[in-house]
Amino acid sequence: MGQDFDPQKFNEKLDDILEIVQFIKDNSASKDDIRDMATKSDIKDMATKSDIRDMVTKSDIARLEEKMDQGFSDLRSELAGINLELEDIKRDLRKLESRTQIDDDVMIADNLKLNERVKKLEKQVRQLELAHN
Repeated sequence: MGQDFDPQKFNEKLDDILEIVQFIKDNSASKDDIRDMATKSDIKDMATKSDIRDMVTKSDIARLEEKMDQGFSDLRSELAGINLELEDIKRDLRKLESRTQIDDDVMIADNLKLNERVKKLEKQVRQLELAHN
């Protein structure tokens, strides 16, 4: 045999083989891994090419965001208009409340004057009745 046994090379090759075996052991699927893999029924429920083709794209989302932004902008404008109207209504209500208070005060004063006049008249009527009796 033309080749001599070299223990150094043998140990290097053995180390290489052990390293390969260890790599295979570390990276190969175990029974549990295979058991946990997707089954045929799992695969039936996965998305198909046509499902993926029909999915929402980034540009769809961008268009939706633009529409939403425009819608929110329109709503903000409409709300601003409503707020202005509400402020006008509040101002008018304050004016009406003030006017109503003034009217109430005038009515109370008129009632007091009328009561005084009625009392005077009643007093005069009694005096006239006493004078006629």
